[in-house]
Amino acid sequence: MGDGVVCGLAKSLGCCRLCALRLCAERNSQRYKQLEDDVPTNDASNCSVCVGALDGALLQELCTQLVEEMAGFEANQFTLNVQLPSSCLVRERAAWLYATRPPDDPAGESGLNSVVESFEDVVDLKEALRWALIDPVSRETGMTNILEAPLQVNILVKRASLEAEIQELDVLRPLLPLPPKQRKRPYHQGAEEVVDGSKGTGQFGQVSDSTDSIRAVIKALADPQSLQLLVDSILFPPPKPETPSRISGTIEHVPIFLTGSYIKLSRQLPQTAWIIDGVRKCNTSVQEQIEVGVIKAFGADLARFHSAGREDVDVRMLGHGRPFMLELRGVRRGTLPDNKLSEIQAQICESEIVHVRGLRVCDAAYVQALVKEGEDGHIKDYRAVVHLGRDVTQSELDTLSSKCPIELAQLTPLRVLHRRTHAVRQRSIHALRGTCITSRFILLDLTTQAGTYVKEFVHGDFGRTTPSLGDILGCEADILQLDVLGVRPKSESMQPAKAVSYTHLRAHETDSY
Repeated sequence: MGDGVVCGLAKSLGCCRLCALRLCAERNSQRYKQLEDDVPTNDASNCSVCVGALDGALLQELCTQLVEEMAGFEANQFTLNVQLPSSCLVRERAAWLYATRPPDDPAGESGLNSVVESFEDVVDLKEALRWALIDPVSRETGMTNILEAPLQVNILVKRASLEAEIQELDVLRPLLPLPPKQRKRPYHQGAEEVVDGSKGTGQFGQVSDSTDSIRAVIKALADPQSLQLLVDSILFPPPKPETPSRISGTIEHVPIFLTGSYIKLSRQLPQTAWIIDGVRKCNTSVQEQIEVGVIKAFGADLARFHSAGREDVDVRMLGHGRPFMLELRGVRRGTLPDNKLSEIQAQICESEIVHVRGLRVCDAAYVQALVKEGEDGHIKDYRAVVHLGRDVTQSELDTLSSKCPIELAQLTPLRVLHRRTHAVRQRSIHALRGTCITSRFILLDLTTQAGTYVKEFVHGDFGRTTPSLGDILGCEADILQLDVLGVRPKSESMQPAKAVSYTHLRAHETDSY
């Protein structure tokens, strides 16, 4: 298509050169590249169609910003995403509709007769933005653009005038879903804002959720009635905007997920930072012991910790450990050398309080599976030191196993009532075994359903857990120490797990029963 036709169409519609190319279904991406010689060639600051989104000077400034920020990431590939205001879709459709109904122009000087007859053939504004930006960004960074890269470059186009955007969206109001007519939402000064669904805006000039939705606008434009609404509107043809759109870019690496199992050797260590009323209760936590080296290695901003359940601060996690996952956000280094994770794991294991096994990269879907299994997909093995209110013999303790399974009714324990729903929970003790230490001190090995409050099973929690060990033995029972010996799939044996040997640990890392 000749430049004369493009210029004629741009003049007739009041649009920029690139929007004229789009309306003519020009799919040669080379014609959209306008930053090759560092000279912006498309003045779209007052384009009636893209509202300045394809302005060469604006894109040149954006490209410079993106290149500078991408230099802080270690990556070879990137994906460029574009988010547009929904009003741009309305203007684009109105411009096409006007161009396909031109006045008599036998000479074709207006260029309107070059516009494609099917709107489906019009080049999408997002695609044109990608064509304009990808090559210069790739050239300056040395990175390749692909469809799904870990490094995400997000372009946001936003209208400068909210009032103008609302006015243009109101053209399709009869076809847009209305929000509730009286929907209250909090206002930052304490007042409540009432949103009038018939107007689509609130008292403080906010666009309603339905009209701000790209999906709602696309659905409305697909309705045949939208054609007449556009013809009868102020957008036929679309006027030049008073102020151009704003365009900005952000760069982020997709989260990286690591998994493994942790062993906790201290009885003074919470799983995550323990802070009450702004006061820290312990100097560190399992999460902090694990994440410090990982965050540094990946150049991450923060890490979120997920695990298959959790143990109390004074309970050790032994056996093969508890499965966990770290979700790394704000990553700047997407990959590590082959042996780096092994080095990080070894550094964690030098700690006197936390060891890690099987540290590796995992899939994002593992989070949901981990949480789900932690709730109801596991059985757990415990060992407790218990003090009894009377003398017992080994023969009495030997009868405990025959009473299993034991079905418990556990009312929310008093110690967690401030943060747990007040409810009765049905839980099961699958296996139970007692061993005398002295006549009043015993080792108690249990295999339980996930979510069982073991401490409360022992002492009864003032009758809130029934039956309790004290009820079964007919005496008071109090728990002195508790260890988790294993977290196992339900499919495994319900018998108590054998105690794991820890002879490889330094003497000060173990407690003597």
